[in-house]
Amino acid sequence: MNAQPSNRLILGFILAGGFTLLFAFQQEFILSRILYFGLGFDFLYLWFTAIRDQRPLLPALILTLYGLAGSYAMYRLYYTSIWMTYGICATVSLSDVCQYGVGKYWGRSHINSFSPKKTREGYLGGALLTLILAWPLYPPVQTGPWIFLGMLGDYLISILKRWLGVKDISPFLLDHGGWLDRLDGIFMAAIVWAFFYH
Repeated sequence: MNAQPSNRLILGFILAGGFTLLFAFQQEFILSRILYFGLGFDFLYLWFTAIRDQRPLLPALILTLYGLAGSYAMYRLYYTSIWMTYGICATVSLSDVCQYGVGKYWGRSHINSFSPKKTREGYLGGALLTLILAWPLYPPVQTGPWIFLGMLGDYLISILKRWLGVKDISPFLLDHGGWLDRLDGIFMAAIVWAFFYH
């Protein structure tokens, strides 16, 4: 049974708040163990179901490589600038929540079949709201690219999951899917920032 929208938002805020506290107190050991354990579970579940159900293996391979590249980029960013790492995580996560909220209540124009619940109003309204809310801590010249890359990562993973024939990569976070489902946009922003700007 799928969680109601309000429950999804509550769980999303709990996850975001927990990671905010871990970042604030620089609990690198706990953060890394949670990340690697969650991604490890995702990969095992992904490959087990792909082989068991005879699904195409190429998208599973791309998803695995994307997850590994994203986690390595996060590792590099964390030791380059914790403030930058937190900014990317917070901005992309906030953008995702804002897009969901705006799209849920004001979305009319659906974008494509890969992400049937995504709307133009949700993308644009969520991005604008995120720019405004993040402005006190990070300038729009920084948050703008992060938001765009987060959307790109979300779109890419949606295409790969549709190709693979699954809704979520794993049930690790219950109705929120797996870690890679939650970190898809963050990983895209982290990969670009880590490999092209550092």
